Amino acid sequence: MNLSFIGGMAWAFLVFLIEFFIWHPSWEIRRSDVMLFFIGGIAFWISMFLVMCVVSILSEGTIKKKYGPLDSYYPVQIRIMTVNEHFQTVFKKCLDSLSAIGAGALTSDPEEGKIRASTKISWRSFGEFIEIRLYPKGTDTVEVTIFSIPKMLGSGLDYIKGVKNVEELRKAIAGER
Repeated sequence: MNLSFIGGMAWAFLVFLIEFFIWHPSWEIRRSDVMLFFIGGIAFWISMFLVMCVVSILSEGTIKKKYGPLDSYYPVQIRIMTVNEHFQTVFKKCLDSLSAIGAGALTSDPEEGKIRASTKISWRSFGEFIEIRLYPKGTDTVEVTIFSIPKMLGSGLDYIKGVKNVEELRKAIAGER
């Protein structure tokens, strides 16, 4: 279920509580006005939920054209790639590539081969945690695994934000940008 829908229902429930438990006649607000606000709030959030679902479905074709067929539209996205360069060079490229998606590094440890980053809130999501893991496979070969995970646990839909994150990072690391 979409978080904006849940937020809208919470707002409508709050108005319901005000209407039945807190409202006082001296406020000079008629009960019918409060009830109309309550119903309007529910209608607005249901319509926003439906609009965002339609936008996601319509953008699916554009995403397929831009990134190719996807394994999953689930918000947690993973991409694995192999880079034929020295480990330190790839690690630096990975750190530099975070700017391609507007992410800031939280931690980076070349000894562990891990980079953790975070994106800011946007209209598509409440932000994402990005993790890049590097595994040396030889002297000049590194396997890079990129994860994009929503900050808001339980997100069932992120409007393809995770896909865009991992694909933009993959392109930046591979030098396709």
